[in-house]
Amino acid sequence: MQRDVGGGTMKAQLWVDGVLDPVVIVPTRPISANTTAIGGLRRAADSAWFTGMIDEVAVWNRALSPQEVAILQVTAITNPPSRIQPLVINSFKTDLPAIVSRGSTTLRWDVSKDATQVTISQLGNVTGQTLVGIGSQSVTPAQSTNYVLTITRGVDSISATTSVAVVTGVASGWKLLDNFDQAKLGTLFSPGYWNDTSGNGGQVVTANGNRAMRTTSAGISFLNLRGLSIQETQACTLFFRIIPGADNAAGITNIVGLTDKSQRSYADEISNIGTMLFPTPFTNSAYLIETNGWYLVAPSGPGTYYRARQ
Repeated sequence: MQRDVGGGTMKAQLWVDGVLDPVVIVPTRPISANTTAIGGLRRAADSAWFTGMIDEVAVWNRALSPQEVAILQVTAITNPPSRIQPLVINSFKTDLPAIVSRGSTTLRWDVSKDATQVTISQLGNVTGQTLVGIGSQSVTPAQSTNYVLTITRGVDSISATTSVAVVTGVASGWKLLDNFDQAKLGTLFSPGYWNDTSGNGGQVVTANGNRAMRTTSAGISFLNLRGLSIQETQACTLFFRIIPGADNAAGITNIVGLTDKSQRSYADEISNIGTMLFPTPFTNSAYLIETNGWYLVAPSGPGTYYRARQ
């Protein structure tokens, strides 16, 4: 191959079996039938014949990169490779940071779609489960486990690690959403499990020797339950513990609940959250909430509520 390296200067290279040959080649421009041959030379007389077989001959209108040469060395030519992008692991996480003993969660990955091999420690080769770079698999680790994802393309490879903790001592039938023990102190959404419509509505702090979530502003912090959905006619119990910031704290306005509503902005905390629980005292006549108490309510539209239970 040859390329213009600037200032009208040409550079030519010979690659053999994916390895750059040290031979010095004098570049030629323009390249024509009189200066290029494959398998032998035929000018005024035949010469320099090649004995062997030749397959997959291709010509590109540019010099290939070393990474592209490496790809062509280990794969067949189907279409001329476009300018390749760096290998990327966009995300690699389980749906939940921790599960109860004997429980399961789903491991999901999003990687470069042109990776030729995808492997995960504990699981092996998962290339067949990866479609245009996206894949998933249910896992049931017996103990807290680190999973290492490695993607390969040609001679290049990169890796990423994610973890899932296993919590013991949980009664049968309960599923753990989060106990925050695996989270780092600071912004709740930074580890990538929780979302936060206001950007700083949730913080991970230490409370009574344990890690917990603290709400710090008007916003919504929410966890996508993915496969832990509740179907119509099903019943469940959502358990959580609230720790007041001070003795006899007044004006608690946190809202906790399960919803199938899409959360778009901090305003949805009051007008679009779906079925929810108000641990009160909480009075807000602007949104038709005029009586202190604990309510399970479901809005049928912005500012409109149907009371389900008090």
